[in-house]
Amino acid sequence: MKILVAIDESEGSLYALQWALEHLYLPETEGSAAITIVHVQPHTAVPAGAGKCFF
Repeated sequence: MKILVAIDESEGSLYALQWALEHLYLPETEGSAAITIVHVQPHTAVPAGAGKCFF
């Protein structure tokens, strides 16, 4: 079994991780189970042309 949980800094995502660990990870499947945790961050928009200076 493969489980992927995406988390950010919100309380809801930490609850989702806790729920997945408690309900989906079964110790008896230890050899065939994998949990992947992906930490996501909000995308910060950069205006077009930012960082390019023409003189």
